[in-house]
Amino acid sequence: MRNGSDEQLAVRKRPDWLTWLIVVVVTIIGVAIIALWWYCLLG
Repeated sequence: MRNGSDEQLAVRKRPDWLTWLIVVVVTIIGVAIIALWWYCLLG
């Protein structure tokens, strides 16, 4: 019972900068893939 509470607390205590870092990295990768696809498509 106590372990479950600790796990939830750990999840809730995840730093905001980590979340934003993941969002930024995923966005950059997505934009790069789209740009590369357009570059290949348009030649």
